[in-house]
Amino acid sequence: MKTAHYNKETKKLLGWYDKEINNKIPTPNIEVTNEVWKLAINENANYVDVANKTFSVKDFRTADEIEAELLEAEIYNRKNNGEDYSLNGTDYKVPFTKNDGDAIMQVNAGFQIGLVETKVHFSNGTIMPIKATEFQEFAVWFVNKRNSFFI
Repeated sequence: MKTAHYNKETKKLLGWYDKEINNKIPTPNIEVTNEVWKLAINENANYVDVANKTFSVKDFRTADEIEAELLEAEIYNRKNNGEDYSLNGTDYKVPFTKNDGDAIMQVNAGFQIGLVETKVHFSNGTIMPIKATEFQEFAVWFVNKRNSFFI
């Protein structure tokens, strides 16, 4: 037999105990067979149906928490997947991560000391050749896109 400790209000599973191992078992709790315990463990159950002594998976997040996580995932994907930038008839998938911003700053520094052309290596594997004469327009586009994540 195993003992499941749970939250009285939410029925969220808080932990498993075994009377042969644990001297003190918190309440509220219910005793279940080893078979029920194994099923609950295998499905990563986190919710207790006390009346039926069954366990299942339940999402305990609030609607606001779910919305915030979805927004965070969307921003992450947009930053890492990037957007197309068209240069000399070719579309390049340009991401907007911190490392990509650092790369743009390094390219800018190179152009300021007289570099005429180079290749920007982005975090997603995109390699974009660019000339000093094309850089200003690209840099303004990049900065505006990247800044949109922080507004």
